[in-house]
Amino acid sequence: NVLLAIFAIALGFVLTRSITKPISLLIGGTQNIMAGRFEPIALHRSDELGDLASDFNKMSTLLGNNYNRLNAYSDLVTTLNSSASMEDVQRKALEILCKHTQASLGALYLVIRGQRALELVSGYALRKDRALDKRLAFGEGIPGECAAEGKEIELTNIPGSSGFVVDTGFVELVPSYVLAVPVFFREEILGVLVLGAMKKFGELEKEIVNNSVPQLGVALTNAMNYEETRSLSVEITKRNEELSAKNKEIEKAYTELKSTQTQLI
Repeated sequence: NVLLAIFAIALGFVLTRSITKPISLLIGGTQNIMAGRFEPIALHRSDELGDLASDFNKMSTLLGNNYNRLNAYSDLVTTLNSSASMEDVQRKALEILCKHTQASLGALYLVIRGQRALELVSGYALRKDRALDKRLAFGEGIPGECAAEGKEIELTNIPGSSGFVVDTGFVELVPSYVLAVPVFFREEILGVLVLGAMKKFGELEKEIVNNSVPQLGVALTNAMNYEETRSLSVEITKRNEELSAKNKEIEKAYTELKSTQTQLI
């Protein structure tokens, strides 16, 4: 009876532990999700609790991807809405997209108005002394081909002569993967976004880029309109000042003429 009681107690302890440990892991995983950390739980079992842990990890991955996707979009929109100048829009958008996709480098080309050509306007982690073409005709190079076709281009095994070289501060690295995406606004191509990474983008990274590019097109258009409006305002102010100066000269001449006529009379 004593041995049977000891066995029952030991068995109860083992069974309790086999249940409480998985539950503790699930509770910890849930708390991590609530804190914005989407980490899988390590529970390798072939019973119902193992199946529950597997489903939990799938749910955690799905929630993490959705969170990262929304966070990237929110970060981009918030930043672009607070950026008025074209330079700020170009630089900050490139930084945000590289950060959220974990791209090693980035480049933004814009269409030169009135030409079928692109100009490099912003770079992220690019060596400035490298032979990277600052201007490309449509159909020339990766960005030019992307602009000509109007669709994204994925490439692997990029040659070192391409100019897309990562500046790590210690050594120069050529990305093994490059994604080029056209930037449109109302079906008009504005430019091409090029991102380079050491590994191929997954579906999450591609979704972040594809969801962000339309907003980038809107921000670039708004920035261009703002700068054109500001330039027009400066020109109008200058013309008004010139006109005011001319009016003063006319008034002065009229006053002098009137004074002369009075003296003659």
